Formats: sequence, C-alpha cells, structure tokens
Amino acid sequence: MMDQRADKVQLKNEMNQTNSNQNSLIQMFLDIVDIQSLQQQSIVAENNQYKIEFSTKNTFMCKQAESSLIRSNQDDISKDKHKSKTSYHLKNSNVMKNILKSFQRCIENEQDEQQKQNFCHLSNVTYGHAQLCKFLKLSLKTEGKRWNMKAKNLVEKSKLKSLFEYYLTNINKLWLDNSKVSNKQEHEDLVIYLLNQIQNPSDTCRIRFYQKSKQIIKSCV
Repeated sequence: MMDQRADKVQLKNEMNQTNSNQNSLIQMFLDIVDIQSLQQQSIVAENNQYKIEFSTKNTFMCKQAESSLIRSNQDDISKDKHKSKTSYHLKNSNVMKNILKSFQRCIENEQDEQQKQNFCHLSNVTYGHAQLCKFLKLSLKTEGKRWNMKAKNLVEKSKLKSLFEYYLTNINKLWLDNSKVSNKQEHEDLVIYLLNQIQNPSDTCRIRFYQKSKQIIKSCV
C-alpha cells in the first residue's frame, strides 16, 4: 500500500512538472510572438516615417525646383524687357522725323504765354520764347545729318533735354492723338524708347541710326 501511494505521488509530481514545462514553453512561444509583433510594428512605423520624410523632402525639392524655374523665367522676362527697351529698332526712319518735327512745331506754335514761360524754364532759357525757337531750330539743323542722330543729341547732352522729355511725356495730348499718321503704335513705341534713354543715360549709346536703305548700328566703346 505504501509503495502504491508513493508511486501516485511521484506520478502526480511528474505530471505537474510536465505541465509546468509545457506552460513555460507556451509562455516562451507567446513572448516570442509578442517580440516579433513589436519588431514588425517598429519596422512598419520606421517605413511609414521614412515614407513621410521622403515625401516631405521630395515635395520640398519640387517646390524649390518650381521656385527656381519661376525665378529663372522672371529673370528671362526682365532681361527681354530690358533688351527690348535698349535695342529698339525702327522699321521706318520717318517715325523719328515725325516726332522731332512735331516737337519743333509744338514749341514754335505755342500761343499761351504761361506755357511759353514753362518751355523756357524747362530749357533754362532766360532770353524769351522767340530765342528758344531759334535755338531749337538751329539745334535740329546742325546736330547730326540724320534724324536719329539729332534725337541722340537731344536725349544725351542738349540743354533742350528736359523740354523734349516733357513733350514726349505729353505727346499724345499735344500731337499724336490728333495727327494723321497711320502707324501711331510705332510712334508710341519709339516715344517710350526715347523716354527710357533720357531716364537711363547709360543706354543712350544703343540708339540706332539710319543711312538711306542701310541700317547702321553705332556702338559704344
């Protein structure tokens, strides 16, 4: 009887030990599963973070490239505008002649005494309107053989430059709107160009001249 009881106790202990070992294995397996799950979650989180960082960086680079392209285009447009202002080229040399002759007529035919005084003031002339007209006529006659050269003198060094600028600024009201010229737009383009030369003296060397049917460019050295 005693031996049987001892055997039962031993068997029970062995079964308990077996169960304990099984429980340990199960727990170990569950721990491994938990660790793998955490590792997988960490990998997914890192991948998501990388994707976010990559997307953010890519977006930033795209915006930088877009901004750079916009600045480049704006610079090109600005250069083109400057080039068009400083490299204006007349298709018809009579346009310059029309503008200068209308300038002369405007000054000579003025009847308003206050406006006459204003013309003299702009030209720093103290000896009266009649003498101003003589000076203007002489200047247009002697300064250069071609009308473009006469204009170059007016915008570069003539004491009539301020008066000429005033006329160009108000040319539509003073002459062009009521004139019979057919190519008014070309006249307006040239007026803008001449005003730019007066306001930006460093560009006056770019005025282009004419000689009969041939086009000659006078360069600045």
